[in-house]
Amino acid sequence: MHRELGEGFLRVMTTEHCEHSNSHRRRELNYGLIGLGKVGTNVLRFARGIKFDWVVDSRRLWRSENDKPLYQRDVVDLLKFKQKSTRLVTEEFHNAREERKLIESYMPEKDKWIVIDASHAGADVSQEVSEGLMGCYAYCCANKALWTNFALCKRIYDLAVENRTYLCLNCIQGVWVDQMEYVPLLAQNLESGRVLITKRDNSSLNLFFTRIGHGVPASDAFSELGDQGYLEPSATDLFPEIEDQWNKARITRNVCSLITKARPSRNDPVLQRKLPDGPDSPQPKDIAKWYLRKRREGGYPSLVSQVNIDVEAREVDCEMSFKVLMKPNPLARNFAGRNAIAIEAKDANFTWTSRKRAASSKSLCRNGFGGARRTAEKLLWESIRVSHLAGARPSEFYPLPVMNASKGDHYRNLVLRDLSRSL
Repeated sequence: MHRELGEGFLRVMTTEHCEHSNSHRRRELNYGLIGLGKVGTNVLRFARGIKFDWVVDSRRLWRSENDKPLYQRDVVDLLKFKQKSTRLVTEEFHNAREERKLIESYMPEKDKWIVIDASHAGADVSQEVSEGLMGCYAYCCANKALWTNFALCKRIYDLAVENRTYLCLNCIQGVWVDQMEYVPLLAQNLESGRVLITKRDNSSLNLFFTRIGHGVPASDAFSELGDQGYLEPSATDLFPEIEDQWNKARITRNVCSLITKARPSRNDPVLQRKLPDGPDSPQPKDIAKWYLRKRREGGYPSLVSQVNIDVEAREVDCEMSFKVLMKPNPLARNFAGRNAIAIEAKDANFTWTSRKRAASSKSLCRNGFGGARRTAEKLLWESIRVSHLAGARPSEFYPLPVMNASKGDHYRNLVLRDLSRSL
């Protein structure tokens, strides 16, 4: 049910607002794209109604010769990496600072720009570029590198508040699970008690479990995931997927800390290639062996990360381990390649909590798909969604769009209603 809500909303927004309605507020905004990997090229392919003024990869910025938005023929050239197009101007840079200056030079009126970041740059490069983008109307980011570090995360968040820049961050999490819609609104409205956010597998691991559960050999299942774009770049085993889930747990913790002003857990342990009670190694054959053995015992073997928000202790911490989930745990079922999270409110009170429902344990389960194409679609969804908030900025500004009570954000109302009915 929840997945259809999000993806259906994308279809409504793209067809109704991109193709048939030329809203003057949306047309005042300009678009830039950073990154031409799997996600970035899919953004160009599926950008129905959105035209980019410039596109950046790791060394070059492309723009049209007449400084107009890129035409379809330009996009075809870029997708084929033709640098000598007669219609395109190519400008090179050699480091992050040069990249930042070059991008800024093409945004004279920063507050009229939406920038989509689909790059794989490290934290240092990402920090330099993202700091230069503060002051833009919106920054839609799929690069997780910056957000796992609390100090860097806080710096960009504070700059976004200062410069009134929207941060669209669904794609540093579970894409269509909408974790960065539900969790910020949950943390913003939490008044007392504890909330436990549990995530089971990232979509790649879950899909791997599904394939070997259907009898596909581990090596074949791993190759299939790579061919379909589900694995991290240059992956030789499943450790990058384990690391990816740990990074996402840290991001959730950092965002919850910023919103609740609670302390994040101090020391992140170094992630080991062998976690307690898990497979012997992150090699596909060892993970498959562990999964099938535990599945025969009747449970649902999973990689589980948890973020705990404790209002009274004013602390947010996170942990991750391999576990076997048993019924009636809402995550104890086959999600067939989807991300899944469960939110459990333990004696928690929210702004919407009535006396009759107070001091009880309540829960909500969400699931949705991931992958390079769906990440691209979600980035476009976010850029369209935030564009409809233009001209309606509230007096008290929050960088995460869902936290602002705006009449133009119908999806916020859906998320709030879902949360208040369940928790």
